[in-house]
Amino acid sequence: MSEKQSSNAFFWGFVAGAVATGIYTLLKTPRSGREIVEQVRTQADQLLGRSQKETQHWQQATRPTAPGWQAQAEQAASQAQAAAQDMAQAATEQAGAVVEAGQSAASDMAKAAQQALES
Repeated sequence: MSEKQSSNAFFWGFVAGAVATGIYTLLKTPRSGREIVEQVRTQADQLLGRSQKETQHWQQATRPTAPGWQAQAEQAASQAQAAAQDMAQAATEQAGAVVEAGQSAASDMAKAAQQALES
């Protein structure tokens, strides 16, 4: 058999199988299509109702703890800000000390150079 005939045979076999499966399903389904749609709708509504109840439950359960979490976050932010200010102050003081040491060293070197020129 050629490749084209093989492809046609596969296609028609697939179509025949799909049709046979559809007919078998229709004959063996215990409910009509409308009943199935209604059942699916009912179950979807029930699931939606349950999910809404669970959402409300979790919102109510977490609502009392939210202010505590907010207070903790604000306290942590305040502590971090204070620590950052302390570090900035320490860095400023250290920079000042380095500048003073550099000025002192420059002054000492200038004196030493002046003495070397005078001698």
